[in-house]
Amino acid sequence: MKELESKESKFECEMKDLELTQKQFEIRMKELESKEKQLEGCLKGNNSKEKEFERRVKELESRKKHFEGHVKELE
Repeated sequence: MKELESKESKFECEMKDLELTQKQFEIRMKELESKEKQLEGCLKGNNSKEKEFERRVKELESRKKHFEGHVKELE
């Protein structure tokens, strides 16, 4: 009988450990999901900055061509 009670007690301890592990896993998953959303936000911000940079480069290239045209006229 004591052997059965010991096995039952051990089983209950293992179940509690599993429940704790599952809760830790769920907490970690929530943390990772939060970090994923944060990184997605950063990527969107970086894409926006990259597009703004490309727009500025095109604008400056256009100005360069414009001024090169004036230089040729003056020569």
